[in-house]
Amino acid sequence: MEIHCLFDPACIMTIMENFTSEIDKPKSHVEIELALPEDAADVRRIQAQTWLDTYPNSDQGVSYEGVLRRVEGVHGEKIAEKIQQWRERIETSGPDHAVFIARDSGRAVGFVAPGIQEDQPRVGALYVLPEAQGKGVGSQLLQKALDWYGDEQDVYLHVAEYNTKAIEFYHKFGFEITGRRFEDEDGKIIGASIPELEMVKRAKPSSS
Repeated sequence: MEIHCLFDPACIMTIMENFTSEIDKPKSHVEIELALPEDAADVRRIQAQTWLDTYPNSDQGVSYEGVLRRVEGVHGEKIAEKIQQWRERIETSGPDHAVFIARDSGRAVGFVAPGIQEDQPRVGALYVLPEAQGKGVGSQLLQKALDWYGDEQDVYLHVAEYNTKAIEFYHKFGFEITGRRFEDEDGKIIGASIPELEMVKRAKPSSS
């Protein structure tokens, strides 16, 4: 920070007040831990809010209403079902899948759900609430998923092909686009078919 009033007492007082106010601001404290069954509602909420903030795209024909129908139903009828699905996934966590949740000062703000799908180790769902993005939460969650797998095997993920921010984020962690793309047939019915592409982080080369 440049100081242009070094010998002005009033200016120095203002600087000190600003500095003190920054110190007094509450600092976020993010912890990543295995989700508990009682976290299922928060996991569903985070996924729904992030989908609604990220995926509607008029150019791709993905409507807000269509996404809402996918994550909650027309009148919220899917909410209880999705909470139960997450609860069951959390309760059955083991060597083939897990759910990690991020808490910022005790509040759930993101999660990642790595697991083996179609014989592939995948990052799985990784979502951070819009207001918690840009604070390193997504990086911590992704690193947790990668650490869970270790670096001796390829790790894959699927990402919306128009989500350039996420693609750039994954590139920074060493993921590369494989060239495989996927169409979400189920979503076409309700106007929420999200085209996805595949990315992979290759296993660390053997030192032998």
